[in-house]
Amino acid sequence: MIRKLSLAVAVGLATLALAGCKKPANEQDTLLQEAREAGDAVPAGNTPATAAPVADLQQVPDVPTVAEPPPATFAGNYQGPISCQGCGSDTATLTLNVDGSYTVKRSGNNPGNTGNWTSEEGGKRLRLDPIRKEDGSQLWAVSTKDTLTRLDDDGTPLARNVTPDVLTRAR
Repeated sequence: MIRKLSLAVAVGLATLALAGCKKPANEQDTLLQEAREAGDAVPAGNTPATAAPVADLQQVPDVPTVAEPPPATFAGNYQGPISCQGCGSDTATLTLNVDGSYTVKRSGNNPGNTGNWTSEEGGKRLRLDPIRKEDGSQLWAVSTKDTLTRLDDDGTPLARNVTPDVLTRAR
């Protein structure tokens, strides 16, 4: 009987001890409890019942995203010289399709090329990526809504002593 009574008292004391130790529900609750125990000020409203769980917090990106205009903004035919190795500055027609594909047709010996195009920097420039990688990609500045100007491979304007290729939207 004394043994049963001792066991009941021990269980009762253990229950009381555990009732005073409240286990935090998540990582944020743990941090708040540790701050309170250390005597740090915890802002009002930051209680486990009202604080947002860590998993619900969103990380803010370092670089703001720039929305690209829809492809239809640039789709159409552009005409003018497009210089290339071995073909000089033949007159060419660049066709930008809404589906992101393009075709260059030349008047000289070079038949032109095809590939995919994308807008960059919020529509300030266009990149042409040919299917034949030996043709090399091209960057074009969107000078106006109807004019494209060729850029160097690094995206800078061509050197002063070089006449830039300028394409104008065909009407």
